Amino acid sequence: MSMETKGNVKEYRVPAGLSDFQKRMYMHLIDWKHSVLGEKEPGEYRGRLYDCLFTDQYIQEHPFPPLIYAGILWDYDEMQHNRMFAYKVHKYAYHMASSQTACVNLFMPVLSSFDADEILKHVPDVPADFVRIDRKRLFDGYCFEYWGQDFVPSRYGVLGDHSTGAGTDSDVAIAYINDKGERCLWIIEHKLTEQEFTTCGGYRSKANQQKHLCRCSGISDLVADHGKCHYSNIGYRYWDIMKKNPDAFRTEDGTGRCPFIGGMNQLWRNHLLALQYVAGGRYASVTFSVVHHRDNDALNETLAAYRKLIGPDVLFSTFTNEDLVVAAERHSESLGDWAKWYRKLYFYK
Repeated sequence: MSMETKGNVKEYRVPAGLSDFQKRMYMHLIDWKHSVLGEKEPGEYRGRLYDCLFTDQYIQEHPFPPLIYAGILWDYDEMQHNRMFAYKVHKYAYHMASSQTACVNLFMPVLSSFDADEILKHVPDVPADFVRIDRKRLFDGYCFEYWGQDFVPSRYGVLGDHSTGAGTDSDVAIAYINDKGERCLWIIEHKLTEQEFTTCGGYRSKANQQKHLCRCSGISDLVADHGKCHYSNIGYRYWDIMKKNPDAFRTEDGTGRCPFIGGMNQLWRNHLLALQYVAGGRYASVTFSVVHHRDNDALNETLAAYRKLIGPDVLFSTFTNEDLVVAAERHSESLGDWAKWYRKLYFYK
């Protein structure tokens, strides 16, 4: 734990090792917790107190994460009572810097509004063929933590990695109709204060007794011999899909090791989801994007490396949370209050 101060007056109990951006965000969010929510008691994690957390009692008394925007509570409650598209609330959704809660606060107000189609058309790097949201798919055209649960026959998902405690999900999925009248999908990974994408669980696993192969096997080696990857040995289909899509990734990145050991792993798995959704015939095309906080530049290196690995792929793009807020401000009168609220909560300057 680290003690940080603002103006040499107020102390903040925050995790150690935070970047400058994270420190500013944490202190700003803690101020919101104290002044707007009126909750000043810290929460506990592994025997330490943190101001960004809530007490167990507070969590028990609040069925929804307290930061969920009040204007979407009806839609949020309806979604969470939907058998197919209720999303699993993360363990730390009650954390002030919860990326999952921030994702819902960013997208649900926009996607549930009558102006959603017009707003999305003005988001940088929106799929070029986007015409309108397909309200007949998913939960009124969108959902959170999507893994193909509405059409995948196996409970393990299209990648073979899904379970109650693990698996690849897209933070946001938006079904849409394109300019040819075809049904398409836009899947989005959302990041708030995270400094990196999720790294390879197979490489980190204590059960993996051949980690040396990860460090000396490139993409072509792993495509040729799936057994070199721990993922394949536990039934995940990642390298089967890679073999069926030889043009989706460049064969090597010049390192001589698996490029998906680090932060590119999460990007890669979402990309594989996109490929599988198209292969299954459910959607004519699937676009994968990353949306991140406007001031969080820690992800840039990994994003640049991933772009280099996949080449000029028009089905991968990035944008910021402010890009979506600005589009809403300019193209929807009804979302003005939400935009002001979101800016006050998630932008500290």
